[in-house]
Amino acid sequence: MSVAVLDASALLALVQDEPGADRVQDALAVMPFDATQARDVARLRQPTRHLKLSLGDRACLALGRTLGLPVLTTDRAWRGVGTRLKVRVAVIRL
Repeated sequence: MSVAVLDASALLALVQDEPGADRVQDALAVMPFDATQARDVARLRQPTRHLKLSLGDRACLALGRTLGLPVLTTDRAWRGVGTRLKVRVAVIRL
């Protein structure tokens, strides 16, 4: 996997050289947060309410969906949400 969107837990796994860091190493993506993304994040609030995702979590998922890129995370609770939101979620450690 060469490019992906990272949530904070995936980035921390890389910085702290934790299990799964190897999957994050070459997957950094940078993109400005604009009005279109803000609307997409707001639309994700209801379908992800049961997971109690933060604004940052929803921003990560929205960006992955917009760019058609996988989202890397260490949060196992995200596993089932990807299919429903039409975004590929990859949990970097089992």
